[in-house]
Amino acid sequence: MNVFFWKSIENEVGNVLPHIKNTLELEGLAGNAALGKLDLEDIKSMEQQMRFRVERIRRIVDSDATKSLEDFYGNYAGQPDLFKFIAGDIRVLQTLAAAVKRNGLQKYLAVTTTPCPTPMSTQAHRRRQQQPTERRAESVQPPHTTTGAQQQLTSSLCGPSDRLDQSSSSLWLNRPDPSCNDHLAHSIDLATTLRSELAASTYKRDRLMAELSDAKSNLCAKENECEALRAQSARQTSLISSLQQRLAASETREKTLHSRSESVVGTLNRDKKHLEDKIKELCAKARRLECDLAAEEGHRDQARAHLQDLVRRLCLILGIDVCDGTHLTPECVLNKAGETVAELQRLRAKLAGTCEHLNSTEAELITTKTAASADKTRLQTQIEGLQSLAQGLETRCRQAERDLQATRDRLAESEVNGDKLREELRGFESRCCRLQNSCDRLQTERLQFLRTIATIIGINEPCENNIRDKVREITNHNQSLHDVSTKTNTSILS
Repeated sequence: MNVFFWKSIENEVGNVLPHIKNTLELEGLAGNAALGKLDLEDIKSMEQQMRFRVERIRRIVDSDATKSLEDFYGNYAGQPDLFKFIAGDIRVLQTLAAAVKRNGLQKYLAVTTTPCPTPMSTQAHRRRQQQPTERRAESVQPPHTTTGAQQQLTSSLCGPSDRLDQSSSSLWLNRPDPSCNDHLAHSIDLATTLRSELAASTYKRDRLMAELSDAKSNLCAKENECEALRAQSARQTSLISSLQQRLAASETREKTLHSRSESVVGTLNRDKKHLEDKIKELCAKARRLECDLAAEEGHRDQARAHLQDLVRRLCLILGIDVCDGTHLTPECVLNKAGETVAELQRLRAKLAGTCEHLNSTEAELITTKTAASADKTRLQTQIEGLQSLAQGLETRCRQAERDLQATRDRLAESEVNGDKLREELRGFESRCCRLQNSCDRLQTERLQFLRTIATIIGINEPCENNIRDKVREITNHNQSLHDVSTKTNTSILS
């Protein structure tokens, strides 16, 4: 049994008691019970009918998943007959409970002579008048006459016009055959009763129409609320789907950036290693070239020293005064050799002129000529050798200078290439720094995005697992709300 529903019924009964009391006071029924003066049989029959109706309401409520009276009214708002039947049963229960709470059960068993304009009190008054002729009235009464409790239950389940027709028909059905002496009194009593019942029925009809309009307005409000909930559910579903798409896109973008950064870092590391190896090779080549250059310079200095030594010895041979501050050159030696040849020719002429006068010295002259010829030949041979050696040395010097210039050019080119490689390495390092900054910025944006999502869905810590669980929970909750709304619409349409 649904405890919440019956608690809401009890609260509804407690709220309706003042309204019933005010209604009875307005109708002039404050001194009587809401159901009139009943006897023990009426109370027993009403109790049996109430138990039967309560069991029917319980079966209906147990078959439905309602937890409050408002939900019960909202679920059965689209079924007028069932809603009318259950609402009538609840109103009868409320009226009976209010009457028992206010007046007590013993007051229903009392008999009073005060007339009451309600159908129940009129029937009791006629019963008191019919006590002397009870057998005759029972013989006249139809087999399907209704008691006061049955009339009250029927009036609670029907509309205002139906209750008015039933009250009039019950009066005519339950009216006994009057005697000739009190015919006038019964006519006056009947007219008064009909007027009072007509006024009460009119008032009840207006009140029921007002309640019907309130119920319709409440149903419209509930329908509007359902539409708002459906729209909100659709918005939440679209928002969740968009957030899921954005989350998937951000994860894909993050994975792509991570793979790109890893590939770029690997490429840069490989390029860096290759450049380091190339720089090491260039440095080794530069050191080898420096060693070769130093060796060539040493050979050149050694050749110059040999040349200076040879020139110095020629000067000594030719009799040239050698000073420490003078610079000896092959041209000087050649000039001195030319002077020596000229001097030798002059001496030859002098010797030829004096040959006639120096016959005695002919042998010495021949010896001198032979020595001079030998010296001349030797000197010429030495001069030719020195000339060829000087030419070879000059050729080697020029070749060494050309090799040195080519080596310097290669060294300068190597330095330029090294500078270019250093600039490229700095560019790679700056690109690595920019990529690292981009990765840090992406991590910060991702953390900010997770914090924003956590703030939106109400999570303290921006953890991906918690956000996924919360999004899954919201999705399941929205799905359950959608299923409940679909079930409600299906039940309303059915």
